[in-house]
Amino acid sequence: LGDVYKRQTQSTWERKLMYDYDLFFCDYKIYNLLAKHLGKAFYERKKFPFPIDCNDVPEHLKSKLTDYEAYLNDLGSYTYFMRGNGPVYTVKVGRTNQDLKNLVANVIHGIYNTLPYLLKEESNGVEATHVRQISVKASNSISLPVYTHLTGAELNSYLDENL
Repeated sequence: LGDVYKRQTQSTWERKLMYDYDLFFCDYKIYNLLAKHLGKAFYERKKFPFPIDCNDVPEHLKSKLTDYEAYLNDLGSYTYFMRGNGPVYTVKVGRTNQDLKNLVANVIHGIYNTLPYLLKEESNGVEATHVRQISVKASNSISLPVYTHLTGAELNSYLDENL
């Protein structure tokens, strides 16, 4: 954290750091401090630091992973969902070099595990009836809808125009 504070005004350093590494981890205790000092380049490119426990392997993973090195290596296979303020939420679920079977499985698994977080009432969640669209998108492609919900007024308007 001290190194980030020293160099926070150097935008070239921020961009170099961002392009040199694919993943960024930080202790969950300092995550809120880092967000301000990493610079907007990180957040524009959606390269959020992953908050992790830097002291030990979390209890729920100790049966699967035996040591801290295995824990850090295993973190590369996870994705991180950060809930924004706007109407669009994004979760990275795969890479273009994956085979089709694994990519489809990741998309299904990503939707299945993300929706409960969006719909939670205690965290000002979205009502299920307000989920308007679920799409799949690559970094340089258009969005391909997987699910679309039209309200009654939208459906009637469409039918009136096209009949």
